Formats: sequence, C-alpha cells, structure tokens
Amino acid sequence: MSLINFVHANGIVATAYGEFFKHLASPVLAKHQYAHHPAYPLNDQWSNQVLELIHYIETHCKAPIVGMGHSFGAVLTYKAACLRPELFKAVIMCDPPLLVGWGGHLFGLAKKTRFIDKVTPAKISLARKKQWSKDVNIAQYFATKRFFKDIQDESVYQYALGITQLSAVTQPTSTNADASAKTNNQYQLTYDPYIEANTFRTIPHDVAKFYGQIKVPGLLLTGSATDVTFPIFQRHFLKGNVKFEHVELPGGHMFVLEQPKLTAQHINDFLQRL
Repeated sequence: MSLINFVHANGIVATAYGEFFKHLASPVLAKHQYAHHPAYPLNDQWSNQVLELIHYIETHCKAPIVGMGHSFGAVLTYKAACLRPELFKAVIMCDPPLLVGWGGHLFGLAKKTRFIDKVTPAKISLARKKQWSKDVNIAQYFATKRFFKDIQDESVYQYALGITQLSAVTQPTSTNADASAKTNNQYQLTYDPYIEANTFRTIPHDVAKFYGQIKVPGLLLTGSATDVTFPIFQRHFLKGNVKFEHVELPGGHMFVLEQPKLTAQHINDFLQRL
C-alpha cells in the first residue's frame, strides 16, 4: 500500500481534508501548512515552497510516495515530482491553477502590476476576518459564507477547527495608556492572510517549462464547474504530460471537499492500477 503525501490548497490547512482522507484506501501524510516556515519564505513561482515539500518528503518518507495536492498543493507536487522523480511513485493533481500557453504569458505580465489582485482572490484574502469572540460558533460562521455553500458540513467543521485556535488576547480597558488591560479568550486565524494574498500574487506561470519531465503515472482531477482549471489549459497540460490521465468530477474548484467520497473513489481506482 503506497503512502500518499498530500499538500493543501492556499488558505486551507491539511486537517480540513480529514473527511476526504477517511475515504482513501492508502495512508496519508500531510504537513499542516506550507509557506509559513521562515526557512522557506514565499517567493515567485512558489519555488521555495517546492523545496519545502521536497524537504518534507525526504525527512518523513523512506520510500517513493504518491504525491497528491489540491490547487496550490497540486502545482507544488507536480513541480517537486519533475525536479525529484525518484521520490515519487505517482502524482495526483486536484484542480490545479494551470497557467500555461497564452494564459501563462498573460499572468506573467499581470504579476508585474496591481492587476494581479483583480484576477486572483488576493484582495479578498487581505480582508479576511482574523479574530472572533469565543462565544461564536466558528463552523456555523464559515458555513454561511458563499465559498462554503456546496461543501459538506463535516468538511466545513474540520476546516474551521483547522484554521482557528482559541488564544488569550490582551486588550486595554480604556483609551488611557496607563489604564489596566484585560485578557480575553478569542478565536484567532492560525495563518497569515498577507501570506495567503501573496501566494495568489506569486502564482506560477512557468508550469509549461516542466513538460515532459514527469517520469511516473499521473492523474489530473478537475471539477466540472471549476473556475480555476479551465478546459483550454487542461488540454494544453495533458498534451505536454502524456503520462497523465484526466477525470472530471461534479463540482467546482473545491470538489475535493464538496464530494470527498466520490473523489477518493476515483483516486483509489487509480492507485489500484499502479
């Protein structure tokens, strides 16, 4: 049974995928969060995050693994497998942002201007709420957001549990600088929205440069209603990576959390044929 190493999407953490992991036939290894380690600061094309992934696999795995990722994580996994094929047995990409062909060229230009914030969710990330009262039902808070409307309740709960923590926050009791302060417990976001925004701003537009370097079987899973992995770029990618199979699943960019059992079934079928 092959070990799966999973990498989360931007703005999400590994524990949010617990319901999905439960349906996989193989054990899963997943680092909680990428792009927040000081040894691997976020940079253009996510090059440091690819190195962060490679180091994680080298440190935790003694044999080749099945590399799998969602969105941001899918691109990291693909690049890592191209650079270090001996570490991988197969690659599974779930709705990656494939900026290839003319799309890669246009995004390369957009990244040099403020226009990148208009064609990615970067500005939304910067406006993200970072603190909540300890009395707030965090899972219910997220469940009311449009982003989560098609995501299963259990996955929303695991997401909320994974990206927040109850922490002591000290606040002044008045505007007087000499006044005493009080400490309250509040839920706080466990990652930096500024890093999330900059991850969108540094999205790779060099994926096509890695074509032909994958030495292992691959599976590209995309959502039928995705607004990220557009069909024209899917075809470009598959033409440049002939070892990849392609399966379209019902749902949008977040189909992994919308349809965790169905997604896992297709992955299990693929792994059985390795």
